[in-house]
Amino acid sequence: MGGNLFKTIVGAVILATLAFVTGSLVADGAKVAMAPIAMIVGLFTMLCLGKNCWVLIYILPPLIGMLRISVVANLPVAYLIAAVVLVYWLLMATMGYVKITWTSLPALDIVTAVFVLYFALTWTWNPVYLNFLVDEFTTEGEVMLGGKAYVWCAFAAILYVTMSIIPMERKAVIKLLKWLVWMSIVMGVLSSVIGLVQEGGYSTEDAETKRYAPFYAVADPVYRALLCHWSILGIVCAPWKLVLLLISAFGIAMSGFRSNMMSAAVTLIVSQWFHRRLVILIFAALAGYGTLLYLSSEKMLDDLPYGVKRVLTAVPGVEIEDKDIARSAQVSLDWRYEMWRWAMDPSTGYIRDYVWGDGYGTSTAYFRLERVNINRRLVDFGDQRLFAKKGVWHSGWITAIHRTGYVGLVLSALWMLLVVWSVTRVCKSFTGLDGCGAVWYALIPTYASVIAFYISAGTMEGVFGMFFTATLAKILYVMQVKDGYISPLFSRKSYQPLLMKEIEDGQTS
Repeated sequence: MGGNLFKTIVGAVILATLAFVTGSLVADGAKVAMAPIAMIVGLFTMLCLGKNCWVLIYILPPLIGMLRISVVANLPVAYLIAAVVLVYWLLMATMGYVKITWTSLPALDIVTAVFVLYFALTWTWNPVYLNFLVDEFTTEGEVMLGGKAYVWCAFAAILYVTMSIIPMERKAVIKLLKWLVWMSIVMGVLSSVIGLVQEGGYSTEDAETKRYAPFYAVADPVYRALLCHWSILGIVCAPWKLVLLLISAFGIAMSGFRSNMMSAAVTLIVSQWFHRRLVILIFAALAGYGTLLYLSSEKMLDDLPYGVKRVLTAVPGVEIEDKDIARSAQVSLDWRYEMWRWAMDPSTGYIRDYVWGDGYGTSTAYFRLERVNINRRLVDFGDQRLFAKKGVWHSGWITAIHRTGYVGLVLSALWMLLVVWSVTRVCKSFTGLDGCGAVWYALIPTYASVIAFYISAGTMEGVFGMFFTATLAKILYVMQVKDGYISPLFSRKSYQPLLMKEIEDGQTS
C-alpha cells in the first residue's frame, strides 16, 4: 500500500486535523464549524487513496473523536465512514477499477446475519421513530420514539459488509495497526488536554471530590500498549516501562470508574496469558495486593485523589477512612440491583414480552409527562422509575431481554462467543510474529467489552460497537489461515498453506 504516497496522504490528514484542533482551542464554537471542513478533507483523501480508501475506517474515527464534537459524540463514526467507503468502492467496481470479494468465516458470517435480521424483525414488530424526526412536545397521540439502536445495527451491518468485500493485503493491515497504536496515544494526549480545558483544568482541591475522566483517554492507550508489546517480566526489568505502567494505571484509576479498572485488569490478565506469563503475573498480583493491604492498614490511602479511592473500594480487604466514598459506591450498586429486581418481576409491567422482547420505544405522551413531573419536582431526575420506564437498566443482559427477549439474548451471547473465539485464535497465532503487539492492542479490548456487557451498564449499541473488532478479527483470521498460522477447522483433506505452496512452486519451477 504504501510507500511514500500513503505516508504523505495520511500525514497530511493528521496535520490538518491537528491544525483544526488547535484552532478550536482558541475559537469558541469552531469545532462545529470544522465539521464540514473535516468532511471535505476526508473525501479528498479518499479519492487520493483509491483502492486503499478502507484505511479511513481506521484512521478518521480517533481523529474525529478527539475533537469532542457533541453532534457526533454518540454516533458510530467508523460505521458512517464505512458506509461512504462502501458507496465509493461500489462505484469503482462498477467502472472496473476494483473487484468485489468476500472474506469468509462461515460460522461468524451466519450468526452475524441471523443476529442482525432478528434485530431488524424486532423493529417491524415494534416500529418506532427516530427522536430527531418527531418533536415529542408537539406531536399528538401515542407516537413511539427511540430507534437509535436500530441505526447502530444498520450501520454495523454496513461496516461488516464493507470490510468483508474489500480485499486487503496482510502487510498493509499490520502496518496500519502499528500506526494506530501511536495514533491512539497521541490522540489520547490531545483529547485529555481538551477535556481538562473544557472542565476548567485540574486542581488538588477538586481531586478530593471529583472523578477526572479525561485522564483515561491517555492512560488507557499507554497502559494497553505496554502490556501488549512486553510481558510483565520485561516491564518490571525495565525501570522506564515500569514507571510508565504505574503512572498509566494511576491515570485510569483517577477516572474513578470501576468499569475502567475492570477493563484494565482484564487487559493485564489476557495479555499475560498470551505472553505465557500467568505464573509471574500471579506473584506480581499477590505482591501488589499485599502492598495495598499494608497501605490500607497504615491509613496511607486516605490522601489519594477521590477517583482512586472510589476505585479501591471495590478491592476486598482495602478500607478507606472516608466512608462517604464507600457508601457512594455501594449506593450505586444497590440502585442497580433494585431496578434489576423490577425488570425480572413480571408483575411490575416494565417488560411485557420476555421471549421476543418489547423492542425500542417510549411514547411521546410519556416524554411530556416526565418533563412536567421533573419541572414540578414531583420526581427527581435520578429517580429509578424514570430509568426503568425508559428501559435504561444499566445491565447488558437485562437490556437484551427487554428489547429483544430471551431469543435476542441467546443470539447476542452466541455472537459474542464466536467473536471471542475468533479473537483468541488470532491473538495466539500472532505470537512471535511481526505486528503481534499491534494486533493484540486492537483485539484484546474485546474481552473487556464482553464482560462489561454482562456485569456493567451494557447496551445493545455496545454490542454493535464490537462489530469493528469482530470484523477485524475475521479478516486477520482468514489471513492467518491462508498463510498457515491457523489450521482450518473440520478440514477433510490435508491443508497446505498458500504461503508454503508458493514457496514450493518457486523452488520447483
